[in-house]
Amino acid sequence: MGCYADYIYRNSKLLTFLWKVFNRSCEIIGFQLYDNGIFISGPCILINIFHILILTRKPLRNSPIYVIMTAIALIDICSVLFDVHREVVNLFKILNICYSKETDYKIIWLEIFMDCFRNFTRRCSTWLSFSITLIRTFIVRNPLNPRFGIFSKPKIAYLFITGVLVLCAPIHIFDLYKFKIVLDNKNYKFTQYPETNIIFYSWETTELFWDHDDAVYTMHKLLDGLISKVRSFLLNWPWYYPVCFVPIATILLVQGIRKAGRQRKKMVSSSSTANSKDASKLVLATTLTFFFAELPLGIIYMLDPFAGFKMKGFDMQVVLSTLFQLFSIILTVTTATHMIICLLISTEYRKTCLVIIRCGYVPKTKKQTQFVALNTKT
Repeated sequence: MGCYADYIYRNSKLLTFLWKVFNRSCEIIGFQLYDNGIFISGPCILINIFHILILTRKPLRNSPIYVIMTAIALIDICSVLFDVHREVVNLFKILNICYSKETDYKIIWLEIFMDCFRNFTRRCSTWLSFSITLIRTFIVRNPLNPRFGIFSKPKIAYLFITGVLVLCAPIHIFDLYKFKIVLDNKNYKFTQYPETNIIFYSWETTELFWDHDDAVYTMHKLLDGLISKVRSFLLNWPWYYPVCFVPIATILLVQGIRKAGRQRKKMVSSSSTANSKDASKLVLATTLTFFFAELPLGIIYMLDPFAGFKMKGFDMQVVLSTLFQLFSIILTVTTATHMIICLLISTEYRKTCLVIIRCGYVPKTKKQTQFVALNTKT
């Protein structure tokens, strides 16, 4: 992968240098990082497994925030399984230089399935993260309103999780009909060092998405932007909602935290108020990770219709593909940051983590002996 058009900025040394830097970045991101994503995904899977183990302990599973975070961790594991699948396929091809046409068909079919499954899990993860922000915003802004008392119970978390899965299901059905498997070379001859990854079969977009002036393809992108990221950020105002949901909820949460902080100063501090403050900071910190990966990916998807733009050797498709791979790597890394954020912010989470590390052993606190001095008159 790369942009082999260094000659287009021959009259400018600065632009030529920047172009070469970008060209090298394309090669590093594409060939070394993205294609070896298993070395990033592997540790992230292990971290999320331990994260789930902590979140499912009794002190934490009574909070709807931690219940949804458990679902997010599980979905994030499923999402990065795409990299594990690619590594398993590569290992299979190394151990089996020659294999049948039917096996190659199954490999391509499994690749399509894993790609669709990854898209589904990413959509669910985005909306579950938004659900955490929404729940915490309701709790912070309405602490004494009994109508919002349900938002502090675990039952509301299961309702949100079910709702997100149902909401993301229709667009996922579209994904299943987006690609088809085609026979490229029925007389392919295996060699020890193949020149291409395409053996017998490959996959491409179906005619259903390209017919009728790309009507189905356009509708699919609009629905995907509405349900998952921000693909339709600048197209029409009805599709403006996805990008507004998370920032608006975050702003409301920050305002609620400040208001609650002023109220706490007038009250006697207690462990419950401290836990509430930790929960608000925790939700705010996990929400901010949205802007580091999900939002840029959404903008990249939004620019997808302009992928065919070329000028003097400049290839928009290469730029978007490189940025997509870069932020996909960042998104994978952010799946492991949730546990780190919880350790830094939540006192209850740290206590539960220490209990698990100690295999359930809770150290006894030393009793402090108080001495009272008595003045005696002689």
